[in-house]
Amino acid sequence: MSVDPASRAASRPPMHEQMQALRRLALAATRPAGPEICQELVAEVARALQVTLAMVAVFADEQRRTMRTLAIVLNGEPVPESVEYPLAQSPCVEVVGKGYCFMPGGVMARYGVDKMVTDLGLDAYAAFPMNDSRGQPLGLVAALDRRAIAGGDADHAEAVLKIAALRLGAELERSAANAALRRSEASYRAIFEAAEDSIFIHDWDSGRFVDVNPKACSTCGYAREELLRLTVADVSSGVPPYTAQDAQRWMALAREGRCPPFEWQRRNQDGSLHWDEVRLKPVTIDGRPHVLAVTRDITERKAAETRRFALESQLRQAQKMEAIGQLTGGIAHDFNNILTSVIGYLVLAQERAQGIGDAALLRQLGSAQAAAQRARELIAQMLAFARRQRGDRRVIALAPAVRQGLQLLRSTLPSSVVLDDHALDDADALPPVRADAVQIEQALFNLCLNARDAMPRGGCITVRLTEQREATLRCTSCGSDVGAGHWLRLAVSDTGTGIDPAVVSRMFEPFFTTKEIGRGSGMGLAMVHGIVHEHDGHVVVESEPGGGAHFHVLLPVADGEIDAPVAATPVATGGRRLRGRVMVVEDEPMVAAFMRELLEGWGLEVMVPPDALSALRWFDDPAQPLDLLITDLTMPQLGGLDLAHHVSVLRPQLPVLLYSGDADAVDADALRRAGVAAVLGKPVDPQALAAQLGRWLPAR
Repeated sequence: MSVDPASRAASRPPMHEQMQALRRLALAATRPAGPEICQELVAEVARALQVTLAMVAVFADEQRRTMRTLAIVLNGEPVPESVEYPLAQSPCVEVVGKGYCFMPGGVMARYGVDKMVTDLGLDAYAAFPMNDSRGQPLGLVAALDRRAIAGGDADHAEAVLKIAALRLGAELERSAANAALRRSEASYRAIFEAAEDSIFIHDWDSGRFVDVNPKACSTCGYAREELLRLTVADVSSGVPPYTAQDAQRWMALAREGRCPPFEWQRRNQDGSLHWDEVRLKPVTIDGRPHVLAVTRDITERKAAETRRFALESQLRQAQKMEAIGQLTGGIAHDFNNILTSVIGYLVLAQERAQGIGDAALLRQLGSAQAAAQRARELIAQMLAFARRQRGDRRVIALAPAVRQGLQLLRSTLPSSVVLDDHALDDADALPPVRADAVQIEQALFNLCLNARDAMPRGGCITVRLTEQREATLRCTSCGSDVGAGHWLRLAVSDTGTGIDPAVVSRMFEPFFTTKEIGRGSGMGLAMVHGIVHEHDGHVVVESEPGGGAHFHVLLPVADGEIDAPVAATPVATGGRRLRGRVMVVEDEPMVAAFMRELLEGWGLEVMVPPDALSALRWFDDPAQPLDLLITDLTMPQLGGLDLAHHVSVLRPQLPVLLYSGDADAVDADALRRAGVAAVLGKPVDPQALAAQLGRWLPAR
């Protein structure tokens, strides 16, 4: 459709009206954003261009095939309903995503399928595309009329539509961004509220709580309003390094963006202490910097790590003590062989010195004998630590045994040390224990002597005996937990120098001592460990440097009545000459040589085969005469018990004497089945050996 230039010029608004229209539109475009901005600008476009219809439309679908109006002004009045129309069947297809379009006429002929165009007889069209800040199409602002828009002035129409399109495009982009932000904030708030970790928002400068999520409230035991009134110090344990000052240092690192995850001890509203794993990050919220704290309760994990560490420590301690015990037992066994010869030859030398009447030599040999006996006692302590001597365990009342031991101990204490045992006066009614009274006395002696040595300037040793029905302690010597049960507690306390923590973990090891060379063997507390644990007990030590020490020996209470005391059995001595043929089976040549010389000196014929297997082969000939067999317990290839068992089959009436450094560890039933007549300790006591020989061999 053509438009007459004269009529078009006549219908074109005067220049001053165009300028006024543009000013009004520009003024409307500068108004604050709001829900009415689209309708207002469309109304200004319709007024400025004096058109029948003005509108703003955007994409209605993701495929961008359909348009939807955001605002329409028809004949000067707003249309409340939104209209959707296919983009390809309207003149808007020439504009969206492309550029400004001005059609002075012919719209109905080209786009007659558009019902709105045909119903209103809109034949002229002008539109400007709306794009976002990245140039992506959003929609368009359009004007339609029955005649040429703006009197055919395409530039004026472009200026009007461009102002509206730019403003509305910016508004649409802002609205979309705000909507996305609101959705994002809603999502983050939902995450914030539903998070299983505790979340705290801290003020950047003061560190106070700005916001907390429900998990933080339930974890700490506070209502949200209560928690927001508190500070970090209020929910910290306050125990270094978990104080307010320590928290400030972590916050400072977080503000610098270099705060690693760390563990923190928390105090809840009820006063209970818990552990958290904390992560601090700088964040921006509402345009302002904050510190975000995300914490996770790890109390159970920490407890499991404490338990695992304790079990590992207990296992290491048990393995260490077991290894030391095996080493100690091996040393004691070898030392026994050596000491058997030393003590035996000393006895023989003393007999000869006595025969020639050499008093000086007797005195010198007596001193050597005393030193050897001291070494023998040390071996006994080593074997007790190694748990290889059980002793005579009976159901006994512990108070009398403790009193008897302390009575013997008093003479060894200097006058500067006071022994306080008054607490034992009320201990007779305590339940009994199953124990070897002699070994318990040994343990008590060592504890008291240890206390004495801890008080070089004098002090007080206090001994108590009490009943304890529950125990939530940890054994200091073996590292295991002392479980609940019925215990008798023997406590030895001193007012001495106390024990350094570094010493506590090692003081039950054999040969470990803090005393000067020559003042202690390091076996005293090791023997206490061996005796107490052999009695299924534990040792708990409480001490600190300068505050004295408290040793608690816990022994399990025994069921049943106290056993009657065992009458002493007189020991016969070998003061007479003996006769007979004796075989000695011993794998240590030095001990075998001593035994031969000792027995031959008593008038016996002695056979010493090179090893146990040779001895067993000798017994294959029943014609070989023999009156008694003496054998060591522990030997390579064939042990003493196995040898005795074979001999008992071949010669049932032959007496067999067994000796060993572990004599008390040999099972009584095994001895009986092997036909062993008696068991002697090692180093061999010549008097005890002579007494046994006197029972089984005739005298000359």
